[in-house]
Amino acid sequence: MLINVPHFREILTFVFAITLVSCSGSRNPVVQTGSMQQLLEGQPNFTFEAIGGFDSEGLPVIYIDVDLLEGSLIYAEEEGIYSALFYLDFEVFRLVDDDNVQVIRTGREQHEITGDDRNISDSGDRYRISKIIPARPGEYRVNIVVTDIRSDKRTAYTRNTSIFEPGANKNQITPIRVIGFSDDYPLGVPITTYDIPGRIDSLAFQFYVSRPESDIISYVHTRLLLFESDTDLPLRMSHPMPRQASLPFRGINYSRYDVVEQSIRSLDTETGQILIELIIPLPEKGNYRFEALMSDRQEFDPSASGNYKARDFSPRSRFFPEVKSVREMARALAYLQTSNQNEELLALESDDQIKMEMDRFWIDNLKNSNMARSIINLYYTRVEEANKQFTGIKEGWMTDMGMIYILFGPPWYVDRFHDRIRWIYGYDSNDPYRVFHFRRSRMESRSFPFNHYVLIRDQFYHTVEYQRRQDWLNGIVLTRPF
Repeated sequence: MLINVPHFREILTFVFAITLVSCSGSRNPVVQTGSMQQLLEGQPNFTFEAIGGFDSEGLPVIYIDVDLLEGSLIYAEEEGIYSALFYLDFEVFRLVDDDNVQVIRTGREQHEITGDDRNISDSGDRYRISKIIPARPGEYRVNIVVTDIRSDKRTAYTRNTSIFEPGANKNQITPIRVIGFSDDYPLGVPITTYDIPGRIDSLAFQFYVSRPESDIISYVHTRLLLFESDTDLPLRMSHPMPRQASLPFRGINYSRYDVVEQSIRSLDTETGQILIELIIPLPEKGNYRFEALMSDRQEFDPSASGNYKARDFSPRSRFFPEVKSVREMARALAYLQTSNQNEELLALESDDQIKMEMDRFWIDNLKNSNMARSIINLYYTRVEEANKQFTGIKEGWMTDMGMIYILFGPPWYVDRFHDRIRWIYGYDSNDPYRVFHFRRSRMESRSFPFNHYVLIRDQFYHTVEYQRRQDWLNGIVLTRPF
């Protein structure tokens, strides 16, 4: 649908259907990935995006969207009401050149979060703040600092963005802003992260293009790619080490993908700034890239145009990082069940059947309902913590680090090396049965924002893994941590 808005702006909106076309390629551009969620103990936890674009009047602006984890703040109670206070400090700099930085806007805001639920301090809900900062065309750096007033702990992040010169006599394109929609957010909520919870129903990808007056038709290309990636449970600890070219080791293969959908729209008479909005239903779990290209060619060829932007993202479970649905909880039992047991559990048709079999599994092993409740609470708390700490290419509980964390708990000591991490459970760092080594499969970069570590496996871990599973199933894990 093409809607004309006088002089300043037009908006082009179209909706994707989902189809699959297999392709492969070797291009690996620098793309937007959103913020990677990090669990910072004792500090405010937030993510944010800064996207250069234009407002409804066609004026250049920077959209700043902040998502603060409510449960990461310190709360005080007064007459049954729990409250947290924090400062939001922001700075916007225009990068004139390498030696010249201009301060465009600074500010401090105080915010308060309140509620009558005492569990608000453990809440996974997000407190959202959005700002629109007027700006001139150029390159920008945005700093955000969140300070918990009660603890005086603070967290800071920086993002760079840009706004093109609308009067330039050439085709141009802005970075991509992502908006999520659901029954809870019918008007949409900005998405600041790589991870997208499954309770989001659909996504809108918004960006501006600029087209000067010209007799040459311009084309706006869009594609949605699904990369080949590791979405399976981790290999057993005693399994042979995966080959370096395999998905369990690499995590994701950007050179192989399916084209889920592609579209092309021609711009013939439209000029000026044009808002493009692409709406898709939230796809199945996986690692995706939304691409946008503006060129004078009908073929999708980013190498022939500098007007290419992309945004990577990954849909997660419905209540991510929490695990609440019956089937999610059943699948997470894979570390305590054999492969056949877990497959049979998940093959049951109804959630009620799965719930009944899960209850039977716990009671048959632990023989005590009170102990079973304590074990279940500990186990799924570990699953949620693993999601918060180790999510990257796939949900954190499904990673090698997540598997070890769930079964054995937080390591006593952590040693970090150039491309390896060592987790030590005890005082003897030479005890092979209480030390786990992880190897980083690839260095983190702008185009690969993941800390993807692979457990260095060995056959002697078979006994360690089996014994630890028994510790969970007979309740020893409650009284004798690893």
